[in-house]
Amino acid sequence: MSKLLKSSILCSLILLFMVGFSIKSDAKQTITLKVNGWNEQLESEPFIEKGYVYIPLRNVSELLGYKVDWDVSKRSATIIGINNKLVLNSSSNLAIKNGKSMKMNPSMKMINNKIYVPLRFISEMMGDQVQWEQKSKTISVTSKYILVKTKYKNSEYWVNKINGDLYYVVGSNLPKKIGQTELKVPMKTQRDYRVSLEAKQTPKGNVLLNLDNNHGEPGLSTDRYSIYLKDNKIINKTKVFYYNRWMENISTIQNKVVMTDGKKLYVYDDQTTKLITEYDLVALGGEDENYFIEGMGQDYLLIRPNLKGVLMLVKPNTKEKVELYKEIFKNDPERLEYFEENDTPYRGDDLKFIEEKNGVLYFKTSVFNEKTVQYKL
Repeated sequence: MSKLLKSSILCSLILLFMVGFSIKSDAKQTITLKVNGWNEQLESEPFIEKGYVYIPLRNVSELLGYKVDWDVSKRSATIIGINNKLVLNSSSNLAIKNGKSMKMNPSMKMINNKIYVPLRFISEMMGDQVQWEQKSKTISVTSKYILVKTKYKNSEYWVNKINGDLYYVVGSNLPKKIGQTELKVPMKTQRDYRVSLEAKQTPKGNVLLNLDNNHGEPGLSTDRYSIYLKDNKIINKTKVFYYNRWMENISTIQNKVVMTDGKKLYVYDDQTTKLITEYDLVALGGEDENYFIEGMGQDYLLIRPNLKGVLMLVKPNTKEKVELYKEIFKNDPERLEYFEENDTPYRGDDLKFIEEKNGVLYFKTSVFNEKTVQYKL
């Protein structure tokens, strides 16, 4: 079955579940759902029936970070959390938690091709806490973990945003903890932090994870955590902070992996995962701040100090340093003045490295008009 079809089937199923509190039955009541202290709006409004509150499982699973797999042939849902795996079947009142069968009370129901299961049972089985506030008709769900995820081939990587734990997940198996990042986002401020995770394959088949934590108002601060993995064992970790300006650092070149903590640059042989070279960016660039790494050649680096914002060509062997905009636009006083005086949205030039070809560096610039410019090595 195609991934698209599976996704379509999963999305078409509104999985709902309920909490066994003593509540007066009233399907017209307005129910409020809070997840980790934050109000949530769901596709299907919560409602009460026969003393139980029904809430969409699919939405709650997304909010709490569960992995949900739907098996069409067996008509069963597999719910995977950090420590627990729960299998539910629409034709049975039995659930399987971590391989052990137990009765669901009340049991799962199918109504208008939609599956309903009990929230209290689910929350307890998955290790979450659920509270009901009768006066305000509010259900509060509290999780011990809030996850950010990324897919990689037939697997996934998860990071718990609360404590930084890193997990590897294959299929419907329980996650395996493989390490820890420095990320720690307080529960009460989760919505003030925008966290993303991506996984890249390196030239020799290893993995580089980039975990970005964008925070503050209006989102000007970013922490980037990079984790270099071989066979899911951590080779190196770095963390760098950038303010206002954001440029994408290079991460690989030829058969090498490139990592930075802003002050230093680390180059690894991706075949052996051994550290080849370490560069002192502050010494090379002359500015005591964090640097972006935008390009790298046989004998040069293209680096940019975060706040000064000027792209530099530096040669570690000779200590030569060139502020590229001054050379590229030396006959264009209008651009020179703009790059030196303008501070909106940030200071510095807008040179974007494209490629090196036959000893010439090519860049794009968009100030006044977009064009390609070059610098001869």
